[in-house]
Amino acid sequence: MSSRRRLEAYRLTVVGLAAVLLVTRLGGVDHTVVDPVIVTTLLLAGILAIQFPLSIGANHKLAMDTAALFAAALLLPTPAALLVAAGATTAGWAVSALRKVALSPVKPRLAVVLPGILFNGAQNTLSVGAAGGIRDLVQGPGPLALHNPNTVWVIPLMAIAMYAVNSGLVAIAVGLHSGRNPLQLLVSTRQVAALQYAGLFLIGVIAAAGTATYPWVPLVMVLPAAIIYISLKRSLQLAEQTIHAVERMADVVDRRDPYTYQHSIRVAQYSVQIGRRLGLNPDQVRVLGLAARVHDLGKVGVPDAVLLKPGQLTPEEWAEMERHPQIGCEILTEFAEYGRMRELVLTHHERYDGQGYPNRVEARRLPLMAQIIPVADAFDAMTSARPYRKAMSLAEAAAILERGAGTQWNPAVVAAAVAALRPVASPLNVKAVPTPA
Repeated sequence: MSSRRRLEAYRLTVVGLAAVLLVTRLGGVDHTVVDPVIVTTLLLAGILAIQFPLSIGANHKLAMDTAALFAAALLLPTPAALLVAAGATTAGWAVSALRKVALSPVKPRLAVVLPGILFNGAQNTLSVGAAGGIRDLVQGPGPLALHNPNTVWVIPLMAIAMYAVNSGLVAIAVGLHSGRNPLQLLVSTRQVAALQYAGLFLIGVIAAAGTATYPWVPLVMVLPAAIIYISLKRSLQLAEQTIHAVERMADVVDRRDPYTYQHSIRVAQYSVQIGRRLGLNPDQVRVLGLAARVHDLGKVGVPDAVLLKPGQLTPEEWAEMERHPQIGCEILTEFAEYGRMRELVLTHHERYDGQGYPNRVEARRLPLMAQIIPVADAFDAMTSARPYRKAMSLAEAAAILERGAGTQWNPAVVAAAVAALRPVASPLNVKAVPTPA
């Protein structure tokens, strides 16, 4: 079965489970204890919040409706909370889809858009059902007694249940679509947004506490949620702009020598391939790729007479060249976004046997991630043309890597590199990468 078919079957299963949950629980709604004004305001707040999703990384969006749905789970009997979750999410994403269709010259077919809308509604319904189930199990049916110190401890349990179900269902869907491990996706992507989700859950608690007295509170809480949204969006945009600017700096360094043009781009691609082959999780692969992309940034401090010298370097010139990892690390110190990448840049010329530079550290004692860029860097250097030699073939480069395994490079990394980089039919087609003649 293809990944697309598996994803479609999975989505249909989730929608079916949510439908069964709704049908079996809605019959238990006691209309005498459900305030229609509260239900309506929570519905409207959820629909409105969905119109402003916040992108967190490349594969995840922070759902701003989480606060309204958690308030519903706290404030309403579980059947009514399920109704709010299903109604707000389905209607909210339908409105969002209609807005995109209206603004886009390409009009997608309903059969393409509808499964995503239904899946979003289903996974939020199941996550709210999990939170409500925890409350019902501990306290019994009915709204949580928020002002009772004996039951307040249930709130974090409900938040964890809602978070885990929502995250797990989405991670499985992304894993089926991309062929990646859902557990690794769950760990890596949710690490990025966990604090933001905690803030949204807190807003939900405050909204639920106030709504008991003032039913219009959920709509008012849209304002602080919007403030969080705007501040997070600006922070993420600034981080993206910083990374983009640093990468452009690295490109400028590469362009100083026409024979190393796009070198850092290729090394980043190779490092990502090797990291995936070694089983690194998606977050580690992302960090590895970002570090490899700017690993030669420190060459900005190397004089042209040394960097562009076609012949052999003198000992003094080698001393100048060996400073570039330290210079690159110092430059990145100014950018908080590169906090986890600095060590990888600093150590990208260290050797497995400790004979590298700048600090002569035994690379075997460094984290595995720090031992990948040196292999990718060497592979690209060998398979790229230089003024004094032609580019090596893939087989020649692989043979040199294998001879240096255990001395210059980590044997496990070399094995992964040879397996990942040798096939010319792979997405990383070295022959397709333009190099100067």
